[in-house]
Amino acid sequence: MIAGGAHPTWVGYFHVDDVDAAASAIVAEGGRILMPAQDIPQGRFAMVTDPQGMPFYVMHPVPPPGMPDAVSTCYDRTTPQHVSWNELVTPDLEAAKDFYARHFGFEFHRTMPMGELGDYCFIDQNGVDIGAAMQAPPDWPRRGWAYYIRVADIDQAVAAVSAHGGQVLNGPHQVPGGDWTMAGIDPQGAPFALVGQRGA
Repeated sequence: MIAGGAHPTWVGYFHVDDVDAAASAIVAEGGRILMPAQDIPQGRFAMVTDPQGMPFYVMHPVPPPGMPDAVSTCYDRTTPQHVSWNELVTPDLEAAKDFYARHFGFEFHRTMPMGELGDYCFIDQNGVDIGAAMQAPPDWPRRGWAYYIRVADIDQAVAAVSAHGGQVLNGPHQVPGGDWTMAGIDPQGAPFALVGQRGA
């Protein structure tokens, strides 16, 4: 896979009602199927890209036995050790906004100007900001989806990254709202990001 251009990365899952129909619709718009639809005990899923080449999974999950009303807890804005923010850096912001709005119901009502970096467009899903999308500058080293994992103490987390074979690329930096973020590379070479409070 590496010889074919793949590299270590974290890939998120987007919930859909029908995996096969979702994958077909994405391909019809210029996306690609990287892994055909298949079933596992936890549900049916496929790995795809959006028309700009950014990878993600689509999945229809199966609740655990005896828990028919269970919902995913992978995303949780405030709880440590959960994904707290979903950020897309894309080569075509307007096309990406249109694509994700139609396929996944994302809405984009608010933006935050970032000077030369352009607008940071917040992703609204059912009235909740779950992340943001931005245009990739020409020299931007990373494109695609980034998932910010919440930690209890950002400084302790940064120290742990360095102590256990990871690499801190930048941060911690304070962001609006009072949180601090950092971007890094895990020991396998995959980019990741953390978010949390300082001095907790």
